Amino acid sequence: MTGTRRRSILQLLSVLAATLVIAGLWPASSLGQGLSAEQVKKLKAATVFVKVQAGIATVTGSGFIVRAEDKTAYVITNLHVVDIPIAPAPGQTPQTVKRSVDVVLHSGTADERIATADIAAYDPTRDLAVLRISGIADLPAPIDPNDSPKLLETMPVFVCGFPFGQRLGTQKNPEISIGPASVSSIRTGPGGQVAMVQLNGALNPGNSGGPVVTAEGQLVGVAVATIKGAGIGFAIPQHEVASMLKGRAGPIRLVPAGTDYALDVLIIDPLQIVKSAAVLVRPVDGDLPPRPGPDGPTAMPDAKRVPLPIQAATSSGRAPVKLADDGKRALWVQVELTTSAGKVLSAPAEVKLGDVQRPATTNRADSPFTSGPMLPAPTDRLPAKGADTDLVDLNRNPEGFAGKAVEFDALTSCGLKARDDGYELELMAESLKPPSSLRVVVPKDIGLQLSDLGVTPEDTFAIRVKGDVRKPVRGDVRHTVEVRQVQFVDSDGKATATMKPETAPPAGPPTLAAVNRFPDKFQGKPLVLEAIYTGIGFAGSGFEVKIVNDNNVKPLNLDLFTSKTVGSRAEDEIPRGPQLARLSCTIERVSAKTGHGIVGVNKIEILDSRTGKVAKTLAADDKIIYPYEPPPRPPAAPKPAAAAAEDEADEPVAAKGTPWRLIAMIVGGLAVLLIGGCVVGLVVMSLRRGKGDAEVEDTRTGRRADASRGEPEPAPRPVARPNPRARQKPPAGPGNPPDAFPGFGE
Repeated sequence: MTGTRRRSILQLLSVLAATLVIAGLWPASSLGQGLSAEQVKKLKAATVFVKVQAGIATVTGSGFIVRAEDKTAYVITNLHVVDIPIAPAPGQTPQTVKRSVDVVLHSGTADERIATADIAAYDPTRDLAVLRISGIADLPAPIDPNDSPKLLETMPVFVCGFPFGQRLGTQKNPEISIGPASVSSIRTGPGGQVAMVQLNGALNPGNSGGPVVTAEGQLVGVAVATIKGAGIGFAIPQHEVASMLKGRAGPIRLVPAGTDYALDVLIIDPLQIVKSAAVLVRPVDGDLPPRPGPDGPTAMPDAKRVPLPIQAATSSGRAPVKLADDGKRALWVQVELTTSAGKVLSAPAEVKLGDVQRPATTNRADSPFTSGPMLPAPTDRLPAKGADTDLVDLNRNPEGFAGKAVEFDALTSCGLKARDDGYELELMAESLKPPSSLRVVVPKDIGLQLSDLGVTPEDTFAIRVKGDVRKPVRGDVRHTVEVRQVQFVDSDGKATATMKPETAPPAGPPTLAAVNRFPDKFQGKPLVLEAIYTGIGFAGSGFEVKIVNDNNVKPLNLDLFTSKTVGSRAEDEIPRGPQLARLSCTIERVSAKTGHGIVGVNKIEILDSRTGKVAKTLAADDKIIYPYEPPPRPPAAPKPAAAAAEDEADEPVAAKGTPWRLIAMIVGGLAVLLIGGCVVGLVVMSLRRGKGDAEVEDTRTGRRADASRGEPEPAPRPVARPNPRARQKPPAGPGNPPDAFPGFGE
């Protein structure tokens, strides 16, 4: 195609597209309309670079200003950007390390300014956080979180932020990046509101927390996640940001409080506009509460209103409640907030004892199964009425307690390290210092019970430990406390939960916790387990099923796999995010190497979070591929007692309990090596001598004769060597045709 013809076709297409735009049949934005220079300038000023330090760990992300007044600004980002795991330096503990958050305005430019931020509010359910910076003059204009755009699949959007963080900074803080994307799917929640915006475009690590905007500069949402290699990203919708700034309730937990119970509620109030709060409660029997409508949730009928005092220091409230005598440890709960702008009512949610309720607008559903023992409130203090032994005294003089039974109080975040003899439990004294002369080892069953609680490193609980002190083993300088029992205790020293090693699962239908603790007891039996499904992973040539319990903890003692058909369908058909699920499975074997139960899942049922009914079923009969594990070596047959005694009687007295046997073995080995080397050398010399006698060379012809036949070998064909003095032939050319030289013609 010629250049003139190509230009003519392009001009024709341009005229056709312009005609369609004028006629209203083609959106103007699809012609590549981008952001105006003024919008780009505003977005660059409002988008900030977020840097977080937690010990030796450093994380960077993005954020944007949503409110600016006087010299104070409020910045939206993702919670996972600022709530990073603490990595203490040597000599530090997680409790002594503080996070620092810096917000960089006009990052990478001559106008760059850095401000230290504090977390004004956070929402763990929606992965959002509000940062507050103060003392900054001439703040940029914010991005309006209340300007809601009309979303449409395929509409172009722009992602603002700092992908790959400091790696693109060229020895300084990086400049902002603005990249194109488009809306590929609009995912809605149970109430019909937008729950997640799926994007088709480049979202990279470091974009988290940055704004996603339309071509007109309206906020679409907050960049939060991406699927690596798929070119698919996700954004938290704009209305979640607006709702967070207006104040709302966060996770709710039903906990024991003395002889009764209480509801602990996180209050999300970054602008400090919530004046008062209350909870509406009713029993779980009877009809289900009404679903939220287009105008939001309505109050539950026949609900009891209980005041919820707010503690400003913790941004939470606690309301005393009573449970019915029907044995059901659950309530329907709504939270009512009174703000300066009016009342805010949360959607009804069923809250169970020990569970953490998460709002129904998210994909993560409340689990209908029980969640382990009741724990007291987190604390950094030991109970007033302590145990018999002081942990500090035990750590100072462990030798004095060796071989004795001890009982002491300590603080713990339930951190565990796998060891050959169980799990090493991380604990501290009230000074928040770990014992340097002790290693506290719990049996595997107690370790699995502690892991299932899902305690975060930031929370510490008071525990009472009972065990026996043993002397150091295997070169470890620390004494070992072999734990027999762990109790969680309240401020008065009263035990609220007790954990002991058990040999059999509790009575009743199998639960995920019981199967995780005792996989060998359920081997070969068909099981139906309820869990929270989080996704499918690839394990070699098979598919791994990823699940967590209701405390968001992966079962440490189970490895789940499914067939290729179920795994592929789950990837395609199950929405992104945690889903309440029912798994039909069988424990095929218990790994001899790890002790984990190897579970085959042949059916996955996704359940409705409100009704518990099956919403989707994935099942297949094809073969499940498990990771290969070599069979264990059979143990050596024990020697009969009589033979062992006879061998011992025949052993020389000098060899018993002395190093003479070892010395004799070393000397004998060296002698064998020396004699063997001499023999090999003699054999090689003999072979070489025989080969020389068998070959005879003819001195006249240079030929070799075979002594066995008496005939000379044929002489090798001489090889022609170039003569350096010979005349070089000139190359063929116009004056030297090829046929003028012998050998160059045809």
